[in-house]
Amino acid sequence: MRKNAKYPLRYRIKYLFSGYKTQNLLLSLRKKVPILALILVLTLSLCYIAIHPLDKIKLKYFFTHDFTIEISVRPATPLEHSFLSHDTKIIIDGDLMQVHRTDHVFDDNTYYYKLEGDGIYQYYKDANGRWQHELIRTVDSESMDFIINSELLDRSNYKRVKGELFAWELKENEKKTIDRYIVSNIKVKRVQGNIALVGDTTLNGGDCRITISFSKFGRSDVKPPWENS
Repeated sequence: MRKNAKYPLRYRIKYLFSGYKTQNLLLSLRKKVPILALILVLTLSLCYIAIHPLDKIKLKYFFTHDFTIEISVRPATPLEHSFLSHDTKIIIDGDLMQVHRTDHVFDDNTYYYKLEGDGIYQYYKDANGRWQHELIRTVDSESMDFIINSELLDRSNYKRVKGELFAWELKENEKKTIDRYIVSNIKVKRVQGNIALVGDTTLNGGDCRITISFSKFGRSDVKPPWENS
């Protein structure tokens, strides 16, 4: 018979969790776990930093399925007229997309789209105030391609900008269409903490800078108004 078998089971269990060896083990773990957790956090942080920013966009989108794109067009110089300023806010939430455009002070419009099996449908109100929808583009890809060509989100098409720590530029410096704009000198940078595409464009005959930023992953929601009508 084992030496401690004469003690009741409850005492043996109590000793198991309060004995000298157990206390030493718990004390050792108490010291090591914070260090191991810190090492893990630092390792994951370094791995995340090493990921290309365009891959970060795709990775976040893969896990959240929603985010916001903000397109800002501003005069290239502060002396240009304010009519050269346009703003577009695009909320992508799964297969839904809400586009809010502010072209001028008195030109403020919101559009709704839905990605379905055979393409992208636009939802709109008819003359009687009833919601209708029509197919506007046949596609077999993500709704994001409706706004931004997929090749602009492909890291293999970029190279690092010399002399800049966090900037990449297109290898082939061609003009590309982004939303409604023809954009040149496209780069990937951080703007106000967000990953963004920046470049040069024109608006109403004036030279402008355009910024397309990606943000609010997992915090972007589209409420389709036609479901409540």
